[in-house]
Amino acid sequence: MDIRLSDYALGVPEERDAELTRLARDSFSTEYALRLMEAKVEKGLWDYEKRTIATFFKQRGTVLCVGCGCGRESIGLSELGYDVTGIDVVERHIQNARACAERMNRQVRLQVCDGLTLPFADHTFDHIVL
Repeated sequence: MDIRLSDYALGVPEERDAELTRLARDSFSTEYALRLMEAKVEKGLWDYEKRTIATFFKQRGTVLCVGCGCGRESIGLSELGYDVTGIDVVERHIQNARACAERMNRQVRLQVCDGLTLPFADHTFDHIVL
């Protein structure tokens, strides 16, 4: 499937949106893929990500993580003191992210949602991570 950035700017047709969701669910939800993602959660944010956050983000604030997967960025941002909401189209990813956040004693709001139809009011978040 050929996906262009302009597709997102103009809105992805419903059938392509469904196909993207299916691909995310099927490709990134195998037991192997989930184990890999969970192992990365434990390692937290990478050094370059921490430097980028320190440079461009407010000291504290609200962050929306779109496509949060198993929660590596969401949990890492919460460790830095941010108020984080993570969303993903794959329910199993959200379940795994909740389990990781609980195991690591981190407060992160997580919900199944796609990044094209956000259920949040304008100006809810200070930052968005894609």
